[in-house]
Amino acid sequence: MEFLTFLIILGLVLIAIKVLGLLFKAGITLISIPFQILGAVVVAAVLFAVLPITLITGLLAAVLLPLGILVPLLPFLLIGFGIYMLARK
Repeated sequence: MEFLTFLIILGLVLIAIKVLGLLFKAGITLISIPFQILGAVVVAAVLFAVLPITLITGLLAAVLLPLGILVPLLPFLLIGFGIYMLARK
């Protein structure tokens, strides 16, 4: 009989600890909600600040990349341009 009473008390203690843990978790969640909202606002502000810069950089890269590919051909292009200028006269 004492063993059965011990098991019931142990079960009640376990339930009480679970309820306290659940309340603690709910409290921590409620405390952290403003920080999560603040984090979302900061991320949105940074995104809206950086997005135009990334778009401009992407457009510049798309325009300047072909020029970067033509740089090794520059001596040959200059020789060809010189021959064209000489032949034009």
